[in-house]
Amino acid sequence: SFREAAPPDETGVCKWFASGFCRFGEPGADGCNEGLHSADATTKTVESWLNDGKDRARQENLEKTIGRPLLLALFCSGPGQRGFNDGEDEIAEFALVAVCPTTGKEAGRFHRFLRPSVWEARDAELRLQFAPACFNAQARAITFTDLLADLLDWIPSLLGV
Repeated sequence: SFREAAPPDETGVCKWFASGFCRFGEPGADGCNEGLHSADATTKTVESWLNDGKDRARQENLEKTIGRPLLLALFCSGPGQRGFNDGEDEIAEFALVAVCPTTGKEAGRFHRFLRPSVWEARDAELRLQFAPACFNAQARAITFTDLLADLLDWIPSLLGV
């Protein structure tokens, strides 16, 4: 298929590895087919997406007052086709695009990778069960409660309150 034939920099990143753990290990024929297992690629992908939103807002002069109520388009990534093993029934990626209701223009972007709570509780067990290549020590993933705190700081900052 197209994904398998794509060069590594065009396959995307594995959201599970970005969250800290991918039970399939290294990408390849018998491994993960979700995307790259690279902390650098993950950081670049997220920063590029967030910066694209900032550039778009600048181009459209959205530094002005944003209308209320703020409209939020939400994207959550979770289990999908992987099944429900080892925390994969929880949200792994959370992204929002804020839209001004007055102009219909994008006002900001928010993104976090999440570390499923079961991974915290079963970390030692998982490390005995899976190869070191399954773990991402550089992951910047946070807990869901930390995501909510960050989100509750981000929304008022967009509205200037």
